[in-house]
Amino acid sequence: MQKFQIDSPTAAKPQTSFLNTSFYILLFAFFFALLLPLPLLTSPLHHDEALYAGWARLISSGIDPMLNTVPVDKPPLFIYILAGFFKFFGVNDVVARMPSLLAHAATLWLVYRVGEELYRPTVGLIAALMLVLSPFAILFAPTILTDPLMVALAMAAVLAAVRGKSAWAGVWLALAVATKQQGIFFLPPVLAFLVLHPAVTLSPLQGWGKRVLPFLLTFAIGLALPLIWDANRTYRPGFWLQSSLSYGQV
Repeated sequence: MQKFQIDSPTAAKPQTSFLNTSFYILLFAFFFALLLPLPLLTSPLHHDEALYAGWARLISSGIDPMLNTVPVDKPPLFIYILAGFFKFFGVNDVVARMPSLLAHAATLWLVYRVGEELYRPTVGLIAALMLVLSPFAILFAPTILTDPLMVALAMAAVLAAVRGKSAWAGVWLALAVATKQQGIFFLPPVLAFLVLHPAVTLSPLQGWGKRVLPFLLTFAIGLALPLIWDANRTYRPGFWLQSSLSYGQV
């Protein structure tokens, strides 16, 4: 006679208990990710913050939607997102700092998911908690700077690469570069995860054909958009050369 083994109800309890614990720890981390930077929302503006807010104000007011009258040394994505916040919520320092604060919270979730995908939920939770308590992250979270959004989009590209979503990895990384040029430095780890991740069972040739080529296609298309925007501006030089002039040639 065939015997059917019925799992004991108690056997599933530790896993369920752990998942519930993980959820509450992650919720706790999200709460503090938004709470700890709040005292800095009304701090005086750094001169770069005032500059980016000024560009966004020119766009949101309709005075100069293409930024043809000012030297711009950054790609346009963050500036236009900031202009959208100004358009819908009004122009003030707190509104200007909301995109970066939300990007910081998104980075927390993405760091957790990357740790979970590569290792296990415990690793993701530890990484997320380390990010929440990082003084550097807390200081940058409520700023009108391009870095928090760039990091969030780059981490989205890393997560997509870890999950084998090569086309989406290209989209997210292109958006990171369209936020700040330094997003290009995330290209090597994204490519490494696409081809060399242990979960990838493709041969190197198949890896390049099925993983890397879709990534390169969407990345190139996404990268072309800020360059097209820059080419249609009348102010010269463009943002890439202007960044070299602003911060010194390397």
